[in-house]
Amino acid sequence: KKKKKNVTNEFLAKHIVNIDESNQPARKITDLWGIKFDSINLGSNLIPQDFYDSMGLNRDGTTLLYSSKDRTVKTAHPKDLKQMRKVLFQDYFPIHIISQSSIDELNQRMKKSGVKDRIVEPLQFRPNVVIDGNAIELDYWYKVFINGHLWSIVQKTPRCSIGNVCLDKGEFDKSNSVTRTLRSYRRIDPGDKIGIFLGDYAIDHDSGYFISVGDEFYLKQ
Repeated sequence: KKKKKNVTNEFLAKHIVNIDESNQPARKITDLWGIKFDSINLGSNLIPQDFYDSMGLNRDGTTLLYSSKDRTVKTAHPKDLKQMRKVLFQDYFPIHIISQSSIDELNQRMKKSGVKDRIVEPLQFRPNVVIDGNAIELDYWYKVFINGHLWSIVQKTPRCSIGNVCLDKGEFDKSNSVTRTLRSYRRIDPGDKIGIFLGDYAIDHDSGYFISVGDEFYLKQ
């Protein structure tokens, strides 16, 4: 059976912004968090205006890039997991999951280390889904079902310094209390011994359904 393509050559020919000397799409090297890959510039006309507005992308230079070749996920991927994931733009997964208990543990550890004026909420880490469950178990999730629909956990979420921003003030905590605390106990991925991780990225395999507060996750693997 032939594999169906989501992006056809006809579509590319109609929407590409730049064409090279051989009348082919002009490919450029894109660098995403240190991972380099070929991409094609499809311009900005394919992005709906309401998406621009909701994401705050109304600025010059915003464009849509297409990559036809996948890359192996190396960052934040355990080396002992045989099923290596391959994706296109690997740091932009559609779903980010975090557990409430992992946030509670972070606050407890910050308080114990002497940080008294910071209370971190899940929103600090920009998740789509917050799970009321065990923080350690979430580190080892691989496949889960919600409402009968399969999700794959593709990698642990590496954390940057943005977690130090005080959301109520809109100011950066120069003491880096969140990062310092996470660094003391969340270097937990054998695929990246230097990075700190909290939460998981996931991919949903189906479409056309809804999830709601109170829905249960069922761990498959």
